[in-house]
Amino acid sequence: MADGRGRREPVFDVRGDASTLDLRLSREDRAGGDMPKAKRRARGGDDRPARNAGTPEPRRPKARKRRRSPTGRLVYGMLVLGLWASIGLAGVIAYHAAQLPPIDQLAVPKRPPNIAILASDGTLLANRGETGGRTVALKELPPHLPKAFVAIEDRRFYDHFGIDVVGVSRALVRNLTHRGVAQGGSTLTQQLAKNLF
Repeated sequence: MADGRGRREPVFDVRGDASTLDLRLSREDRAGGDMPKAKRRARGGDDRPARNAGTPEPRRPKARKRRRSPTGRLVYGMLVLGLWASIGLAGVIAYHAAQLPPIDQLAVPKRPPNIAILASDGTLLANRGETGGRTVALKELPPHLPKAFVAIEDRRFYDHFGIDVVGVSRALVRNLTHRGVAQGGSTLTQQLAKNLF
């Protein structure tokens, strides 16, 4: 049956068994068949040759991955190693910080008692054992005494965060050159922590 525009409806003339009818499409049918270029342009297609539906699209060559130089690889490795070392150090510090006692329970440990030998009139002749007097508050000391103590023990006390990196480096170099312990690099903060904990 045809309409006014010349379109034809398909008519299947099936005689006998309908299962013998072959309705499969060929590759040319799926790709649109051999359509001339002029008709393809008229229908809005492009001039590129028609590709069969089963044919895979051609692959573009992949851009070559640029390899790093040995120096670049070394710098990258050092950065990764430094990052993991920082994470490990932060973990160790966090672990030890969690094990510390509460700050309100910190106290200077008591000294063992000493024996004072007195004369009959009460004057002190000698002390036996660890000598130590009463605890003296900082405000009772003369102003130059704490400054002198800080200058002798930790002259950069007001410039570091508890660990003097410059002092530790200096002591490390001095100990390596003398092949033994020649200097210490501990700060007043570290000495306090050592005495308290």
